[in-house]
Amino acid sequence: MKVVLDNADDNEKLVESDGIAIKKADLKTLGASEWVNDNIFNAYMKLIVKEANGDNKIKAFDTYFYLVLSKYGFEGVKTWTKNENIFDYDIWIIPVHIVNHWCVAVVHLATKKIEYFDSMLSENKTIFPLLRSYISSEMKDKKNRDISIEEWQSVCRKDIPKQKNSWDCGVFACQYALYAINNVPMNFCQEDMPYFRQKMLYEIYTQKLINLQQQHDPQPQPLNTVNAMEINQSNFI
Repeated sequence: MKVVLDNADDNEKLVESDGIAIKKADLKTLGASEWVNDNIFNAYMKLIVKEANGDNKIKAFDTYFYLVLSKYGFEGVKTWTKNENIFDYDIWIIPVHIVNHWCVAVVHLATKKIEYFDSMLSENKTIFPLLRSYISSEMKDKKNRDISIEEWQSVCRKDIPKQKNSWDCGVFACQYALYAINNVPMNFCQEDMPYFRQKMLYEIYTQKLINLQQQHDPQPQPLNTVNAMEINQSNFI
């Protein structure tokens, strides 16, 4: 794999992830101290949805969805779901990009709960009203039904690993989504980010997730040694 990347041009497509062409330049954003770009974020969301454990049906929205929704409201995004009934899903993952900072919202339809994950533990006073309004408008538009959105719980998660630098937000947000949809404890920390960057790169390149459960055994290995043999194969940035 190292040889492939070393010989590739930055604009050369190295892998396709569910319709997203991933170039060497995209993969390089998983290098140390780099900001993850939207292609990597979208590709990783599609991958974790494809390989999600359990019976939940999960939808990952595009990284531009929240940007358009926040700027133009429901009318700006109503056609994005015209060919599907998004209420057939159990969980939605909604990437949130605000002023060069990645966050993520996870909507649990069955339990009527919206969770918001920000690695800086900042408050976002607009996201919950905006998403609640979107859910209500989507239900009215697609099913001609009113929904009692007041019943929905909105949770800005504070019991989560916190970012300690200015560039790892995208990696944190991707891992929040992965851990949340698999319902496992978020027991990682800032010091694990170099490992996660290599892990994500390997997973996107091979289009296969490394077994998350191995990181949560009763007597787990330190996170940065789990799957060391596999991760070493992607040690090429």
